[in-house]
Amino acid sequence: MAKRIAVIDDDPDFLGLMDMLLQSEGYEVEGCSEGSKAHEFVRNWKPDLVYLDIRMAGETGWEILDELKKDPSTRDIVVIVTSASTIEIKAAEPELRAKGCDILPKPFDIDEVLRKTRQHVGNP
Repeated sequence: MAKRIAVIDDDPDFLGLMDMLLQSEGYEVEGCSEGSKAHEFVRNWKPDLVYLDIRMAGETGWEILDELKKDPSTRDIVVIVTSASTIEIKAAEPELRAKGCDILPKPFDIDEVLRKTRQHVGNP
């Protein structure tokens, strides 16, 4: 069975790009564009990896990350935090690393996405 990857981002173009990129490599991908539904989506779908945008309308990625890490059913899922705000991500890097998260600044290199995906969940 292919490894499952959830992408949580309110940008439909980013969701489409990640879906196309990761599915072309053989991963099973599902996106969620609503922050208020993200925690339930992850809990129900049970992905192996989550790409999470920190800057989202409504419920922020920070809030979603806190919910995921507090819930025993989702806390061990690896989260790769994405953001175009490199200053915000760099400032939070120690805290993110302590929570077991990785970081992917936007814009990103496609090879970097694939490298990080394989690093955390292996090949599809």
